[in-house]
Amino acid sequence: MVKKQIVKNLNMLFNDEYGSKIERDLINARDLLEHDEWGEALDIFCCQLYEYSIPISQDTFSLIQETWRLMDVDLHFYEYLTELIILNNEQSENYSKA
Repeated sequence: MVKKQIVKNLNMLFNDEYGSKIERDLINARDLLEHDEWGEALDIFCCQLYEYSIPISQDTFSLIQETWRLMDVDLHFYEYLTELIILNNEQSENYSKA
């Protein structure tokens, strides 16, 4: 049950809305997911979001937190992602135009 939820969450996160900046990393993360390397896959995803300052919604952040919890990972390691949370659609639209 937990494995199924982790995989579902990761598939929801690893979509193409994050643009070409992390496209290669998303491909690598999906490959890791296929080999049950969930933690490594999510770590790559989170690090690349932060490295490229890609804004995320509160819902995305909550999904990331839920997935880390399911994997029994200390959430304090990923508090830096709170800097990326967007407050409204305007910020997201401004990013996509950049």
